[in-house]
Amino acid sequence: MILEDGRWLVFLSFLLAMIISVMRLPNFLPDWLVYLDPDWMIMVLFYWVIQAPERVGLIVAWLIGFLMDVMLGDPIGLNGACFVGVTFFGWTLYERIRMFSSMQQGAVLFGLLFVVGLVKATVVHLIQGLEWSLIFLGTATITVLLWFPVSRILQILTTRYVGE
Repeated sequence: MILEDGRWLVFLSFLLAMIISVMRLPNFLPDWLVYLDPDWMIMVLFYWVIQAPERVGLIVAWLIGFLMDVMLGDPIGLNGACFVGVTFFGWTLYERIRMFSSMQQGAVLFGLLFVVGLVKATVVHLIQGLEWSLIFLGTATITVLLWFPVSRILQILTTRYVGE
């Protein structure tokens, strides 16, 4: 049952990350803050892939990516492919990444976000003709800085409500 094995916590964390991802900043804030918007979905996906790989699979990652494509107006399949790549990488090395300190996990997450940012910037440049830039480095940096409190909160919730 979904309530007994903790899948509800995975679902709720993905739902919350999805809602936060589509929220926009208030109008009174400067426009340049948009470029510092963290990638909540990749952060939550990365957490669950390394902490509970049996609960998050490639199909789940692709479906979440597809929903994000639809909600954000990105080319269909772009986020799905990126999320599948993050999931596959996490699956391959989750035992090793779990043993890393929080700082080392943040460094791995930054590397993943860098590659995802490069892929997204290149695809958007090729498909939509938008100018190619390194703005995604701001997103990656803010995401890694938020990795430490978010992963700790998810770890506390997992321990408290799931018992793992």
